[in-house]
Amino acid sequence: MTAKRKTDLCLRAPAWAMLLFGAALLAFSGLAIANGQAEGNGSGEAANGQTGQEEGDAEAEARTDEDDRDREAVREGEVRIGRLLYTDETDQCNDQVGFATQFLATVDRAAVARVERRLYDLDLLSDDLAEYPFLIMTGNGRFELDDERISRLRHHLESGGFIVASAACSDHGWGRSFRAMIDQAFPDKQLEPLPMDHAIFHTLHEIDRIDLRRETTQPALYGLKIDGDLSLVFTPFGLNDSSNAGAGYGCCGGNEIRNARLINANLLTWALMR
Repeated sequence: MTAKRKTDLCLRAPAWAMLLFGAALLAFSGLAIANGQAEGNGSGEAANGQTGQEEGDAEAEARTDEDDRDREAVREGEVRIGRLLYTDETDQCNDQVGFATQFLATVDRAAVARVERRLYDLDLLSDDLAEYPFLIMTGNGRFELDDERISRLRHHLESGGFIVASAACSDHGWGRSFRAMIDQAFPDKQLEPLPMDHAIFHTLHEIDRIDLRRETTQPALYGLKIDGDLSLVFTPFGLNDSSNAGAGYGCCGGNEIRNARLINANLLTWALMR
C-alpha cells in the first residue's frame, strides 16, 4: 500500500468512527428519552392511583360518618309504645296480663315509623307520658282511679296523646270500671261505636270485619273524640292477641278478637299519622 493510500484511510477512518459514534449517541439518547417518558407516565399513574385511593378512602370515611349519623338519628327517632300502670293495687291475674307485641313488628316492617318492638311499662303519673304517642291500657277486675290519675289521663289525651283500652279476657268488671272512669274524666263526651268505614280500618291493612271468637251484636270497638279527633279506642273484648301474648298470659277465656294484631297495627299507624 502506498503512503498516499494509507494517508487517505487514516483520514477517512475518523469520519466513519464519528458517524458510528453519532448514530450510537442518537440511539442512546432516544432510548433514554423513551425510558424517561415511560418512567414519567408510570409515576403519574402511581400518583394518580394513590390520589384516587386517598380520595376513595375520604369518601368512604365520609359515608361512614353519614351512616353513623343516620343510625344515631334512627335510634333517637325510635317510637316507643307504653303500657299504662294505673293503680297502686293489682291482683294476681292483673299481674299476668300480657299484651302481644307482634303488631309493633308489623308496623316497623311496613316502614310507617321506626318502632321499638317491645312495650314499656309506664306509670300514669309519669312525667314522660308525652314521649309515648301510643299507650295501651288493659287489665282484669274492677278498678278506680284517683283524681290525680284521672287528671293526668285527661291532660294526656287533650294534649294529643292516643290510648287503646282493652278489657283483658273480655273482663266485664274492668270494662265497666273503664267506662265509669271515662264518664268522670270527660263528662261532656261519650264513647261511640266505630263504624267499619272509619279510617282506622283502612290504614295499614284493609279490615272489613272484626273477627270475634264468639259472634255478638254488641259493637266491638268504641271511640272517644277530642276536638273532633279520634284520641281513644276502647273495646270490651280482648285486643290482646292472646294466642301470642306469651306463657304468662293465663287468665283468658273471654270473647277475644282474633284479628287483633291487624287491628292494633292499624290503630298504631293511625296514631302515628295523626
